[in-house]
This record gives sequence, structure tokens and C-alpha cells, in this order.
Amino acid sequence: MRVRSSLFALLALLPMACDGGAPPREGASGSLSAAPSAAAVRAPTAPTALASPPATVTAATPPAPAPSAAPPAASGAVEPASLIQAPRSLLPGEKRPFVLYLHGLGASGKLLLDVLHVADLARERKFVYAAPDGALDGKKRRFWNASAACCNEGHLPIDHVAELGRLIEAARARPDVDPSRIYVLGFSNGGFMAHRLACEVPGIAAIASIAGAGPATVDPPCSPKNPVGVLQVHGDADDVIRLEGGHALGNAAFPVHPSVQDTTLGWAQRNGAKNALIQVKSMDLVDDTPGYETSVFVAVAGRAPVELWIVHEGKHVVASGKKSQQAVLTFLELVALPKTP
Repeated sequence: MRVRSSLFALLALLPMACDGGAPPREGASGSLSAAPSAAAVRAPTAPTALASPPATVTAATPPAPAPSAAPPAASGAVEPASLIQAPRSLLPGEKRPFVLYLHGLGASGKLLLDVLHVADLARERKFVYAAPDGALDGKKRRFWNASAACCNEGHLPIDHVAELGRLIEAARARPDVDPSRIYVLGFSNGGFMAHRLACEVPGIAAIASIAGAGPATVDPPCSPKNPVGVLQVHGDADDVIRLEGGHALGNAAFPVHPSVQDTTLGWAQRNGAKNALIQVKSMDLVDDTPGYETSVFVAVAGRAPVELWIVHEGKHVVASGKKSQQAVLTFLELVALPKTP
């Protein structure tokens, strides 16, 4: 009961809705190397295009990943290597993906791991993972300093890019991690942070941002060193981080964040895709909702995949169920950076 009630705080200390009505159930199978998507799909609907954003940013040729040269962070984080966990199902010498989980405002890494049953998923799908804690703000809420739009309300001088970059490098250096398959999966404020890491930390193959947005226009330009696969999942009834853009949590102290469509289209352009996202199918993503409630939009012909999944009548807590997590992980595991000699 404690874990279930804690889901109220998973993303932004708000009541659950849509996919978050109960914790994920155990029992799904699959492997990150070969598992098919757990989400059922139907035949594609008639193509529907989303409008294009005004500017294009072109990604540079991927360099060899290097550790961040930023100064130490000020949040008092523990040694990065101690946060990394690997399932016992890994075989000696086996190299598997690494997934960095980022919690939402007011939650914690442990809460996220418990609610999503990450240990079970990692054992089934064979990936290495970590779920660090953000810094405490003046209201004793853990947060990520992801962008001016969300959610460093106290403007604390904390460099989470450098801190999380060191954690990613610690994971990359492990003998059981495939350095070409480094992923970030963030919820709400953690979703904003996933976008920022993709912009600023080289060597990330793909991210999934659930109920987040970014990069915000008030932040520095997003210039990733390599093409990054991006999955954006959002409920069209989210009144915390609005689909059409707005102030995070309805707090006018935060600058307006961009719309989810513009966020996703920006990544499509950075990856060299065409200027529109095309609706290709509908998906049964949500555990407790019958039917195909999620529309899937994809970018065409980019150097890395970009998709937007819109959950109809989905509120702020979406994609936290077992079926949803399997589908999100399947998207991530299909993306890999070119291997270096």
C-alpha cells in the first residue's frame, strides 16, 4: 500500500490519472536485445501531419564520448558508480544497455524504481540502470535543474548536467555496459532533464520524456554532438505540463515551456528528418483503458528515430504501467550509436 500511495508523488505530487491508477503488474517477459513491443497496434490511420517549427538545427558528426569537463556539482551527490545496478541475469562478459531513470518533482529515485518495478524489468530485459535523487529545493522537494521552465523554483546554483554526465560516464566505463546503448528515461521534471542531457551530454543514444517538454526557448540552443533518438509521451488532458505549452504546474514564476509538438518537431529537424510528424497508427498503451487510446506520430527519414505518443484523455501521470514501460523500453533499445573501433 505504501508504494501504491507513493505513486501520487511520482511525477508532481498530484493525483493519479489514466495509466497511473495502480502500480505496474509483474509477469511480462522480453529482452532489450530482441523483445517485440508489448503495445498492441492496429492498421495505420490516414496520415495526419503536425505543423513544422520555424528553424532547423543540424547535428554534428558523432565524436568519441568524453567525460564532462564541467566543475563539480553543488548538490552533494554520492559517488556515481555506487548508484549503478545490474541484474544477476547478466552473463559474464555480456554487454547490455544502460538506462538512467529520472524522477519527477517531489519524488525520488527509490520511489521511481519501486513504482515501476525497475528491478524486475531489468532482470527480464537485461539492462543496467541507475535512478539518482535530484537536489532538495526550499520546499524540501527533490528536483532537477533542467531548464528555466522547470523546475528550479529557487534558482539554486546546481549543475545537474555535469553531475548526471559523470554518472553516465561511470556507467559507460563498466564492462557490462554497451557504450553505444546509453538511454535516459525521465518523468515530468525528469523528462525536461532528459531533453537537456540529450542536448548537452555526448554519447546518449536515445531518450524518453514522459509528461515533460523542452528544450525551452529561453535556454541556450540545443546542439547535440550526435543524433539522438527521442520518444515524447504525453496526455492530451495534462494540466500540469500542457500539451500546447504553458507554465509548468500553472506557476507563472516559470517561463512558458514550448508545446509538446514543437519539442518533438525540433528533435526531428535536428536529426535531419522532414518538417512534419506523420500519424502512422494508434496504440493500446494504457493498462487500464480499453481500446487504442494513444496516437503515434513519427518523423520521417531522420538519422535517429523521433516519435510522439499522445494519450487521449491522459492526464499528467501516463506511461507508468507495465505495458507502457515495456513499449517505452522497446523504443529505446532499437536505437544504438555507431560503434567506435
